[in-house]
Amino acid sequence: MSDPFPHPKAPPRKLTDFGALSRAEVLLRDGIGSGEVVVVSDGRPGPDAGEAVQVRASFLRYLLLGGCAGLPAPVHENGVALYGGRITGTLDLEGCDPGGNLTLLSCHFDAAPILRDARLGNLRLGACYLPGLLADRLLLGGNAVLNYSKVEGKVCLSGAKLGGDLSFIGVELSALTADIALSADRLSAGGYAFLNYLKSSGEVSLMGVKLGGDLSCTNAVLMAGENGYAFSADGLSAAGTVFLDNLMALGEVRLPSVKLGGNLNCVGAGISAGRSGRAFYADGISVTGVLVLQSCRIMGDVSLSAAQVGALCDDLDSWPKGGLVLDRFTYGAILGTGTRTDAEARIEWLKRQRAVDLPTEFKPQPWEQCAKVLREMGHADDAREVLIAKETLQRKAARRQLRGWRWSLGPLLRLRDFVLNITVRYGHRPLLAFLWLFGFWLAGIVVFQLAWDAGQFKPNSAVVLRSPEWVLCGQPEGTLVPLAGAGQRSGLARPTADGPQSQLDCFLERPEALRYPRFHALVYSADTLLPIVALEMQEFWIPDEGAGGWGAFARSFLWVQIIVGWALSLLAVAGFSGLIKSD
Repeated sequence: MSDPFPHPKAPPRKLTDFGALSRAEVLLRDGIGSGEVVVVSDGRPGPDAGEAVQVRASFLRYLLLGGCAGLPAPVHENGVALYGGRITGTLDLEGCDPGGNLTLLSCHFDAAPILRDARLGNLRLGACYLPGLLADRLLLGGNAVLNYSKVEGKVCLSGAKLGGDLSFIGVELSALTADIALSADRLSAGGYAFLNYLKSSGEVSLMGVKLGGDLSCTNAVLMAGENGYAFSADGLSAAGTVFLDNLMALGEVRLPSVKLGGNLNCVGAGISAGRSGRAFYADGISVTGVLVLQSCRIMGDVSLSAAQVGALCDDLDSWPKGGLVLDRFTYGAILGTGTRTDAEARIEWLKRQRAVDLPTEFKPQPWEQCAKVLREMGHADDAREVLIAKETLQRKAARRQLRGWRWSLGPLLRLRDFVLNITVRYGHRPLLAFLWLFGFWLAGIVVFQLAWDAGQFKPNSAVVLRSPEWVLCGQPEGTLVPLAGAGQRSGLARPTADGPQSQLDCFLERPEALRYPRFHALVYSADTLLPIVALEMQEFWIPDEGAGGWGAFARSFLWVQIIVGWALSLLAVAGFSGLIKSD
């Protein structure tokens, strides 16, 4: 049925202007005052449906705007409600203020409705077919509902203001030649936005949207347009929670600078990267509640730079193997069923940051943040392990950045970092230095005792070394040795020796040596190892390197032990004071 008024800008004002009415138009005319849905067929008609179910768009507009006195009854205050009709022509309500509701269920539109700057109570287009919808800056006192409709063309709701909800449950969108299938930028709704089970071929754009409740995209299937974006919600603000559970997205999911009063739930989602290489982009997002990322399959980069969330609930398998951007990402706790808080899992998570953020351009903040949270949760040991791993990677990155003549310092810096790691864990476990001291003390006991038992120690006194008692014991048995002393000019060496005997054993058996301090390997090892303790044992005895064997080895070990004692003591102090930690 052709429309004699193809230009609704100058619509007819009388019913008789429309001429003969179709069966569907007659039913709609007669039922317009009931406030009930007028049924003209038992389902959504096709594009070739006959005149019996056709309703001219101009006639529908005429009724929406109140009709005239020629109608059997005034248009009901609820507006127009039609089921099963084919809308021919273009329904153009741009700038109009019908005031009531527009309810079209299981209807087929030959042309995209134009509702720019229109004012309605509620817009319900359930289970309809539309070649598009142009409703920028639409003002609704209630809800905008397109549940289970099929749209082959662009849906424009940019700048729309809704007093209630936006509901696109089960809608099939196809952008056709455009990149964007749904454009609802800067839309404002006092209630919720439901995009559950939405199927879209083309970008779903909700940039700058403001919601009084939740945004739910559970079980949605989104395929990006040529721009590579599947879902864009830049700057979205919602008083409630964003649900992305079981979302399937072939293209980038964008949530930068989003502000949520509730949670961000992403459970069971599957996201593949867009042209940018990013799969999930949420830089600067602010979530009052919990970021839930569990049982997900994400292929591509995940960016949470400068993001802020109240708590993190995740599992390790949901994060991609590489490509994480966590610089300045802050959270108050790590919690939830299946979420691991042990150091091994958190270190593995942090190591999945982009390669550029680990070997060369190292960013310490994600590691410090994780350690801070673990410490506040009572996992102090796990926090320290995270910081130790951070130190290892950060120092490695610093060595790789050496240029010019500084490159030659690499081996020395590598040795320094190795020593700091095994001794005090870069200052995070300063007590470990005491364990090393204890180990060197035990080793010293063994080495010095073996040297003593071999007779390869000597007095650490020049006076004693020149005394007759020591000199006589240093000669073969029976040798006549000239001695300096009053009344005695010579003497026999080792006069009481019984078989082979060392000079030390000989000296200890002399009556003159009874007053000399006795040797104790336990005390001697501690005296040589601890620089701040003077046990007065090293002053009297020293390994005899001239005797070879254990004496020479013990003398070399003595030097090592003195150096190690000073080094470990200083490292322990530096560790406690925090001087050797990297920021």
